[in-house]
Amino acid sequence: MSEKNHQDYYPLLDEAKSKVDDHEAVDGRKIRRFLTIPLLIHSVLILVYTSVFLSLVWNLSSQCRRADGVVSSARSVLEYGTRQFDDIDDLHRYFGKPTPQLDAAWNKLLKYQWLSVPEADMRKLGRLEEGIQLPDGGYFATLGVFHDLHCLRRVHHTFYQSHYFPDLTEEEKVLDRLHAAHCLDSIRQSVQCQGDVSLLTMRWDAKLPKPLGNFSARHECVNFDRIRDWARDHTYDVMAKDVLVHPIYGPAYPDGKAALGVVAAPVD
Repeated sequence: MSEKNHQDYYPLLDEAKSKVDDHEAVDGRKIRRFLTIPLLIHSVLILVYTSVFLSLVWNLSSQCRRADGVVSSARSVLEYGTRQFDDIDDLHRYFGKPTPQLDAAWNKLLKYQWLSVPEADMRKLGRLEEGIQLPDGGYFATLGVFHDLHCLRRVHHTFYQSHYFPDLTEEEKVLDRLHAAHCLDSIRQSVQCQGDVSLLTMRWDAKLPKPLGNFSARHECVNFDRIRDWARDHTYDVMAKDVLVHPIYGPAYPDGKAALGVVAAPVD
């Protein structure tokens, strides 16, 4: 082969090789683009699915923990934890025969039951017009937990009616039983509302032929001390003179004590 031919030959090979390299480069870019686009699409879909899943979990968790329709400034102090209930056989602290110690225990639980709540709560509830405004500018209210406790105490009082309500007329006895029935149904609804799902298992006892319940389970509970502290900061002596004055009938409790109606015990 001549030198000229030899020199003309290699540029042709170089050109061909260059074209092959260019073609491979283009194919490489196409392959990378082909692989990259699906990966991006899958990444976006995974991100979307994850976001939706986390959003659903968050919403369900929020719904399980609280209901947005509940209006109460006290919600700001809610704190949840677990605790084991007191010995179920220890009945004398709150439900035994009347004693000064038993009454003191109930008075401590309910010491801060009567509250002055802010106007904002009443406005959100749509009860501003019907509310009873107190001299401090707040509105007369209580918390559901205190109403439940009041109801339990009221039922206990009905068991010992002659001690707590001596010399009742027959009509007043009927009113007392109606109040106790209202309280029992209110507690029934509250128990269903809270829906405690702690497991109370059964066991055999060497002395009895029938199964017994093991009540030592831990329960999910609110921190009652935090609620009580909040209530202490918002409590109001509604039994004081000229605090609760009906626009038609005058002072509701002129002697500073409650009758057999809804307000059933003096503030301690």
